[in-house]
Amino acid sequence: MENAELLLSFIGTALSLAAMCVVFTVRLVRALAVKKKTLADALFDEAITALMEIAEAGKGSGEEKKRFVLERLKELSQESGVSVDIEAAAERIEEVIELSKRINFKNKKGE
Repeated sequence: MENAELLLSFIGTALSLAAMCVVFTVRLVRALAVKKKTLADALFDEAITALMEIAEAGKGSGEEKKRFVLERLKELSQESGVSVDIEAAAERIEEVIELSKRINFKNKKGE
């Protein structure tokens, strides 16, 4: 009888440890995925800013400059193997443009 109780106790402990390991592994994988996405987003935000500076130095309409940035961003995405939401990038570009317009307007108004 003692052997059966000992065996059941051992099995219960092993199953508890296995369940804990599974939960830990799932949470670790999720955390790593979030970290990877956060780092990728930060890198692409920096890339968008740098590409916008390059585009602004060139000639062309605003749409041509935006297209330049988005095309280079797609290339960067393909080269790095990290997927990029191009629509979100386009929205981010528009946000930066609007912010720049507001800052420039305030600077002109304050002069």
